[in-house]
Amino acid sequence: MLSISDISKSYGDQTLFSAVTFNVGARDRIAIIGPNGSGKTTLFDIISGNVPPDSGSVNIQRDTTIGYLEQEISPSSELQLLDDVLNNLGTPVIVLPVVQGVSTDS
Repeated sequence: MLSISDISKSYGDQTLFSAVTFNVGARDRIAIIGPNGSGKTTLFDIISGNVPPDSGSVNIQRDTTIGYLEQEISPSSELQLLDDVLNNLGTPVIVLPVVQGVSTDS
């Protein structure tokens, strides 16, 4: 459904990531984990088409909708957040959350 090939992004002298390549299938579940400032949000901005990569390509299978909830949001309606997200997504869909921390507690 989603193919990332040799994506690179830098801001000035700071390289966030270089030559990132991965695929996400219809039933895959992924997590992008890293410290603040490592480029997680920028990667999702590139996948969603909001920011161009310096190099590489993003290929999304036809009839696939990318659902992306920004890290900082401001309410735009009276709907509950989940209802608002579900009302605006098509099918099939890949939802790309930005993970801030991971717990190993079970």
